[in-house]
Amino acid sequence: MSIMESEILDMSAILLQAYDMGDMINSSAEVADYLYWKSIVENSEEVKELKKLFAKKKKPLKSVKDSDTITLAITMR
Repeated sequence: MSIMESEILDMSAILLQAYDMGDMINSSAEVADYLYWKSIVENSEEVKELKKLFAKKKKPLKSVKDSDTITLAITMR
């Protein structure tokens, strides 16, 4: 077997192990818990309203570009 063939076999073994590890992670309790809470947050009306409120509060800050302007804006208030 040439060096090239053994490197190909080594890479295929590494890829198989990586897929196995990915499957183990995806079927873990931690991922299941994360997906559960993600769906709760995505379907929450309270979260949707808070996101809208946050977006409104963020809009005025988008126009501020540098720290000097931020300092001036804070001092003026």
